[in-house]
Amino acid sequence: FKNANINWLNENTLNYKFNIGADHNFDILTGYTLQKNINEFVFASGEGFASEEFTYNNLSAATINQVTNSGRTEWGLASYLFRTNYNLKDRYLFTFTLRSDGSSRFGEDNRWGLFPSAALAWKVSNEPFFNNINQVSDLKLRLGYGETGNQPGALFGSLALLETLGTGYVFNGSRAVPIGPNVLGNPNLGWERTQMLNIGLDFGLFDGRLNFTFDAYQKTTTDLLFSVPLPEHLGLVSVLQNIGEMENNGVELALNSVLIDGPFRLDAGFNFTRNRNTVTSLRDGEDLLRGRGPNVSAIDNFNLIREGEPVTTFFGYQVDGVYQTDEEALASGIAGVQAGDLIRRDINGDGMINDQDRMIIGDAQPDFTLGFNANASYKNFDLSLLVNGVFGNDILNLNRFELLNTNGDNNVSTEALGYWTGPGTSNTIPRLGSNTRNQSTSLALEDGSFIRLRNITLGYSVPQSALSTFANGAFSGIRIYITGQNLITITDYTGFDPEVNGFANNGGANINIQGLDYGTYPRPQTFLAGLNIKF
Repeated sequence: FKNANINWLNENTLNYKFNIGADHNFDILTGYTLQKNINEFVFASGEGFASEEFTYNNLSAATINQVTNSGRTEWGLASYLFRTNYNLKDRYLFTFTLRSDGSSRFGEDNRWGLFPSAALAWKVSNEPFFNNINQVSDLKLRLGYGETGNQPGALFGSLALLETLGTGYVFNGSRAVPIGPNVLGNPNLGWERTQMLNIGLDFGLFDGRLNFTFDAYQKTTTDLLFSVPLPEHLGLVSVLQNIGEMENNGVELALNSVLIDGPFRLDAGFNFTRNRNTVTSLRDGEDLLRGRGPNVSAIDNFNLIREGEPVTTFFGYQVDGVYQTDEEALASGIAGVQAGDLIRRDINGDGMINDQDRMIIGDAQPDFTLGFNANASYKNFDLSLLVNGVFGNDILNLNRFELLNTNGDNNVSTEALGYWTGPGTSNTIPRLGSNTRNQSTSLALEDGSFIRLRNITLGYSVPQSALSTFANGAFSGIRIYITGQNLITITDYTGFDPEVNGFANNGGANINIQGLDYGTYPRPQTFLAGLNIKF
């Protein structure tokens, strides 16, 4: 196997600063950047060598099963940049930026996008009328607007691609290798654009010992990138398209304070974030379902994109328990159910359980997030910690879904031993062999809220007096430290890690599928010891 990857980046910028009088300060930057990536690989293998002396240097000596494969990918990105900063009397701050980006990942007529932004800040605390307010060390009002562009992870979403189908067949005495479509191209594919309006306030008291920051924002994203499922008779899974618009509205608060200042110093910080996500429009106003594919084989279309709902909505059957007796199952009026089956809610009351009874069962968007950090020092010792929490989000735990499936298709967890065996035995896990395969239900849905001690570090710095006599003063600083990461997690989630996203690296156009745990590798608990030496 041989792989060659070439990635080059060329950046050219010109920066010019000048003043007009004592009050007008300008900082102007312009530039051009160009990036290109080329990846090529060749793979060959064989079996049945008469001698192993050749190793991989003579594959032609193989007698059976010679396999070859090769491929090439290529992408490029070009950008024109411009930015100007204007400072008037160190009270009024203006910033304007403009960038034009061109990406090879879009259709020929939509490769370039123009993205402007502007910001205004007023440093109220620098006004003459503020001089006598000594308790307030900083007061600044901010207003900003900007546009950004997002490109998909898929390199060739605008192009129709071909691939070899199978290993070939014999036709007229010769081996033929068929070629067929692999990706349905979209020549109209273009940039996903986000416009953001932000207002903010910075407020400081007592010579910076207490600082408060507030931001409120509205983000509108248009031309959403999404892999739209295709009808099965086409033989292709999906096509990448720009499908609609969504909106994010939120607030961010941050409070930082020096609580104790002296030989013993303690400072702490707290932050709060609340965001509300809503899909505001879709192409033709039609719902989009996504979920089944090569990366998620356990369950059918579990991700719903619907106008008026968050983009990370889970869709499926609401489970209300397990039928305890045949009489209870018969009384439900649902055809084909028996004691030990899951009670799936009959939404429309037609006596059948089908796609018409699927509903919104959860949402991966958190209600709010919190963060806390603290730093303490005394003489040559220092201690820091970082805690964060996420609250109100749901996780679709497909690991649990698979391991509770008693159809005999795979191993099961010990929890599955508590399956229903008769009235009163279980109201959660159905009878053996109950058909729940490939059905998105609330049985796999869990609360993903958590609080985590993300980092704690204890350090010791060798005193300067000791350094001056050690190694003839060759060292200007020596610090020894130990760090623990992800040491404590408080959560009701039954999986390995509540901080999951099973589609994090799946092409960039699946950011809507969040809160999915399907074999996701958990964040490890880590202990580190280190030594920093400065010369």
